[in-house]
Amino acid sequence: MRYLLICLAFLIIIAGCDNRKDYFKDINKTPELKIRKGGTTVYAKNLKDSMKFRNEYYLLDYQIIDEQTDLSPSLFYRLNVLQETINLDQKTIKLYPENTGLMKAVYAVSDNYITAYDTIEITVFANLPPVAGFEVTNTQIHDPLECNINAALSYDKDAAHGGTIINYEYKINTFTITSTDNNINYIFPQQGNYNIKVRVQDDDNTWSEYKSIIYTLQ
Repeated sequence: MRYLLICLAFLIIIAGCDNRKDYFKDINKTPELKIRKGGTTVYAKNLKDSMKFRNEYYLLDYQIIDEQTDLSPSLFYRLNVLQETINLDQKTIKLYPENTGLMKAVYAVSDNYITAYDTIEITVFANLPPVAGFEVTNTQIHDPLECNINAALSYDKDAAHGGTIINYEYKINTFTITSTDNNINYIFPQQGNYNIKVRVQDDDNTWSEYKSIIYTLQ
């Protein structure tokens, strides 16, 4: 009989602990995890962005909001098969891409009772080719047949990721000029129609397609 009473008391204690745990779980509010791209001011849920593969890492800032101040939240993330717990004293996270394609990370913040999740999807690309653009103006500064070919309209598609244009190639019929300047002055030999083409090269040594016009000099 005494043994049965001891077992019954033990079961009551366990049930009480479980009920207490369920009670705190019910009244506890889910912690909130806010993530944003490093250097920006707006937090985004399920952030989607892109980065250039040659860049070393993708930087994230995060913020944890948990009304249960007596609990210590923990934060971890999973990138492909790698899972890592994050030191909360470190307010930034660096994601290192291994190759091009989709890099997806899952973040979880837990306060002992409830876990909240957020996902990050970063499209990693190798390089985007530049685009050539130009205009021709008959400036007549030193000669009535002098023109300016201005390729400042050209741009690198991945300029937002550090890409720049380093070379400009100007073709006037069969005559070619390569320069680091985005515009040149040229004195044409005579009036008439000229096939003018421009292409540009970015800092990944990729050339754009030619932009071509028929220019009539009168």
